[in-house]
Amino acid sequence: MAISTLNEGVALRFQLRRLATNISLLWQRLNFDLGFHWRMLQESQLLSIAQVMFLHQTKRSNKTRSRRGTAITELAITLPMVVFIVLATIETCSMLYLKQGLRISAYEGSRIAIVPGSKFENVKAGCDQILAARKIKNAAVTVTPTDFAAQPYGAIVQVKVTADCGSNSFFVPFLFSGRTLEGEMHMMLER
Repeated sequence: MAISTLNEGVALRFQLRRLATNISLLWQRLNFDLGFHWRMLQESQLLSIAQVMFLHQTKRSNKTRSRRGTAITELAITLPMVVFIVLATIETCSMLYLKQGLRISAYEGSRIAIVPGSKFENVKAGCDQILAARKIKNAAVTVTPTDFAAQPYGAIVQVKVTADCGSNSFFVPFLFSGRTLEGEMHMMLER
C-alpha cells in the first residue's frame, strides 16, 4: 500500500512539473509577438535608426488617430441619447413636484373650506398662497359644492386644483406639453 502511494505521489509530482514546463513554454511563445520582430528590424542593417524611429512613431500615431476617431464617433452617437435621458428625467421630476404641489394646495384649501363660516375667497386665497410658494403658474381652483358654507354638518367638500404642464415645465415642454395635472382633496364639513 505504502509503495503504491509513494509511486502515485512521484507520478503526480512529475505531471505537475511537466504542466509547469508546458505553461512556461506557452508563455514564452505568447511573448514572441511583435516585440521580437521589432527587435529584429532594429538590429538589421537594412534600416537606419532614423527610419526605425520614424516607422515606430508613424505606427503609434495611426493607432492614436484611429482610437480618437472611434471615441468621437461613439460620443456623437451616445451623447444625444444621454442628454435626452437626463432632460427627460429632470422634466419628469419637475412634473412630480408639480403634482405634489397641487395636492398640497388642494389639501390646504379643503382644510380652510371645512371650517364653519369660510368662503370661496378664503379657500382660493389659501390655495394661491401655496401655489405661489411652489411657483406654480396658471392654476385653477374649484370647490364642489359651490355653496359649501350652506351645506349641513357632515357634507363632503371637494377642492380640486388643476394646472397646465406646459407653462410649469422646467425646460421647453417636450414630454408633457398639452397635459394638465390636478390635485384634489375630499373632507367632511365641521361644526
